[in-house]
Amino acid sequence: MSARVMCEGEWSGGELRCVESGDWTPGRAKAALERLDGRRRTQVQFSVGAGRCMMVGGGANRFSVIMSVDVDRALHTRVDPAKSDARGEDLRIGGQLDCFPQSQNVSKDMALAAIEHFYAEGEAAPGLTWLRS
Repeated sequence: MSARVMCEGEWSGGELRCVESGDWTPGRAKAALERLDGRRRTQVQFSVGAGRCMMVGGGANRFSVIMSVDVDRALHTRVDPAKSDARGEDLRIGGQLDCFPQSQNVSKDMALAAIEHFYAEGEAAPGLTWLRS
């Protein structure tokens, strides 16, 4: 793996700006996740190089986790199998409010499990539930 970069999206003066830091670790990722508030900070993106990145959005213990392989060749969305697909929940990501199936809004612990495996392997954790598209 190469070029580990983390970019925290922050609203400032009516625009989304990236606060970038290199060489991220799972500990720094957890701290960034805890800063997501669903208002001013609504997304963080992690890259491990080789066209692989993960974006986490939301806040208040409701997160959307999407992993991209080879620049969108394959997208994986982290899913909570205990939640319904039938009902939607509003979630703000990148400053935009959208309605996501409840199953795609996961807890901080579920998001961190995905981030930790992504950091180590650069792929979707096989023991976790994902929607692949």
